[in-house]
Amino acid sequence: ARLSKAGIPISYNVEWMETSMLARAEWIKFVGALFSRDEMADSIFRAVEKEYLSALSITSNVQDRPSIMTGNNFKGTWYMPSADSYLTKLIHDAGGDYRYKNKKSTGSLPLSFEVVLDDLAEADYWIGPRAESLQELEMMDERYSLFKTFREGNVYTFNKRKSENGGNDYWESGMARPDLILKDVIHIFHPGLLPNHELYYYKRLQ
Repeated sequence: ARLSKAGIPISYNVEWMETSMLARAEWIKFVGALFSRDEMADSIFRAVEKEYLSALSITSNVQDRPSIMTGNNFKGTWYMPSADSYLTKLIHDAGGDYRYKNKKSTGSLPLSFEVVLDDLAEADYWIGPRAESLQELEMMDERYSLFKTFREGNVYTFNKRKSENGGNDYWESGMARPDLILKDVIHIFHPGLLPNHELYYYKRLQ
C-alpha cells in the first residue's frame, strides 16, 4: 500500500498459487520480461518443459501406483496437500497414489494424527517430512514408528542440497527445475523406470 501511495508501479509474482510445478516454473517468463530477456526465459522454460514431459511419459501407463503420505505432524495437526496442490499433482505425475487427491480445499488439509494413521498406516512411501534422520523423526513423535513406511525405511526428504547456513536448494533452484524434482520422485516410487538417475534434491532418511 505504501509503494502504491508513493506512485511506484506494483507487479505481483504469484507463482506459488499455481497448481503444478511446471506452471510455477513458467513464471521465469515473468522475470525475463522485467529484464528484457523474454527470448532467453522462454528458451530456458521450453527446455525444462521438454524434460518434464519426457519424464512424465514414463509414468503415463503405470498401473501399480504406490500409496504416498507427505509432511508430518506439527503441534497436533498434520497438514496434507489438498486436491489442487502442486504436490498432489507431482505425486500423480510421478506415478504415485495419494489418499486425499480428491479433497478440495483452499489450502492444506488440517488433519489429526489419528486420522492420518487410520488412513495411511500402510502407505508405501513417505516424502517431505522435516527431519534429517529416522531417529530425529521418531524423537519428534514416537508414534511415527506405527507407519509401515517408517518401519521399512521408505522415508525421503528434500534436504539433500543444503548450505552450511541451512539454506535449502529445493526451495531455490528447485522452483525452476521441476523436471529434476519429478525425476527424483519417479526414481523413489518406481526405481526401475529411471535406474540411472541419482537423487538430486531428495535423500532417503537413515
